[in-house]
Amino acid sequence: MPGSPGLTPHRAGNTVSDMRKDTRTRVVIAVVAIAVVIVVGSLYRKRHQTNVYQTQGTITGIDVARRQASLEFTHPKSGQHFQLAGEVPEDCRISIDDKPATLADLKVGDTVRVEGTIDSGKRVTAKAIWAMRTRPTATAPTTAGRPAGAP
Repeated sequence: MPGSPGLTPHRAGNTVSDMRKDTRTRVVIAVVAIAVVIVVGSLYRKRHQTNVYQTQGTITGIDVARRQASLEFTHPKSGQHFQLAGEVPEDCRISIDDKPATLADLKVGDTVRVEGTIDSGKRVTAKAIWAMRTRPTATAPTTAGRPAGAP
């Protein structure tokens, strides 16, 4: 029908060649639309991507009620000292000397290794915290069971 959107009125000049051109145009439009969707999806994922990091440092502050903590660490390449603060969610794995612990068990001054994420908004979230309070000590050699005068 003349005037109907999307329909080509039948004319004597409409040939198979014209219909092929119309089909090619529709295919090109569909391919471009798919490409746009792929690019937009990729940009969205990249914008909302989080990166997982691991660092070691010293706890400088803990707020158990707000589930937040801060840490001072030394950058491994530059040697500069940095402060890092972030969230410690309920599902964060925490241990002290390889024993399960809670955020309330951690103390300012504890040496810790932290694994966490930094999202595109620069928000830091801990995924695991390992505190090390005891240090392995060297044992002194014993002389028990040796004959007198033996080295």
